[in-house]
Amino acid sequence: ANTKGFKKGLLCTLSVILYDISGNLLFLANVGDSRIYCYKKKVWHQLTVDDSYTKIIKINGKIVMENGSPKTIMQISKSLGSNTIDYVDVTELNANDYLYYALLSDGFYGLTGFSSFLDRLANTVDMSSIQASIIEDIQRSFDDDTSCAIVKVNTVDFTGLKPLILSNPETLPLLNHTYTEGLEKELRQSISECNEEYCTRIFEFMQKHSLYFDKSKMINILVQMAKANMNCRFKFTEIIRKM
Repeated sequence: ANTKGFKKGLLCTLSVILYDISGNLLFLANVGDSRIYCYKKKVWHQLTVDDSYTKIIKINGKIVMENGSPKTIMQISKSLGSNTIDYVDVTELNANDYLYYALLSDGFYGLTGFSSFLDRLANTVDMSSIQASIIEDIQRSFDDDTSCAIVKVNTVDFTGLKPLILSNPETLPLLNHTYTEGLEKELRQSISECNEEYCTRIFEFMQKHSLYFDKSKMINILVQMAKANMNCRFKFTEIIRKM
């Protein structure tokens, strides 16, 4: 983590979720005592571990002993802006492992029964509709910072792409590049079956939504079409030339 831009004396903790679309993977990391929880089978599970330090007590340079061991006290946890960050632990997960992910400040998970607030947020279609009532409930019992963000990763069922390709809607339900892996499988399968009509429909879908593979992969697919002696290869050649 680069902390050069942080003002001296300004300390904060942070939780991060990075989604790798191509591999359908999540990378989770936290600095300090912010946490990431996950939701599965109606239970919230803690995924990250707090960064907290203990300090050995010294008096006049000598270690204070207690029951044969150095006596320690808690000090500030690892924080952005404190110049103490030498590494950050990262956890890798399949995006489908859990249904929801929650990024929480210590004030939020410090609430009694905080999971009930997460349940209410995660299980409503429009979180903003209950946001005000939840804030009111929290403020009645707590005055610390109580921040939370709930994330749901929408993944594509690659076996169900054909109806979407054939209907070719104006906009797609998810981010366009989410579909490239499944689209490649559909295209290669239709080539192996010499299905000229479906290949053409896939081309139309690709062009409408600007869904393309890298050029080397496009050429590799073109070679597969040529080997199958498919007429639609000429249309695909035009698409490659315009890239």
